[in-house]
Amino acid sequence: MAARKKNDQPVDWERLDELSLSELVELARRAGIVHASRQLPERELIDLLLGAQDLVEDPLAEIRAKTYRFLQDSRRSILASAMDCDLFCPGCPHDKVVECYTDNLQRVNDHQPPED
Repeated sequence: MAARKKNDQPVDWERLDELSLSELVELARRAGIVHASRQLPERELIDLLLGAQDLVEDPLAEIRAKTYRFLQDSRRSILASAMDCDLFCPGCPHDKVVECYTDNLQRVNDHQPPED
């Protein structure tokens, strides 16, 4: 099975080590690996593309959880957002999570969850 790059050339899974870091990240994101980023080591990206599970922890897990908790508790969208938001932080790509959290840092950090 061959994946396709933007320019529609097939990707040879045997030669992933010849791709640039940016190409690996793009392939991984298109494959549904939302925490793929240029901060991950090249070898870990390749392993993830080849089907390895739970190799890497999402470096934004705490921020995703905090922002998502705010959205669930407030039952409204975050008002400041430069990007489209589907209100599901666990599935958002890194850049979107960082942008959203940066734009709403004060509001999210000041949020107090409702008492049960």
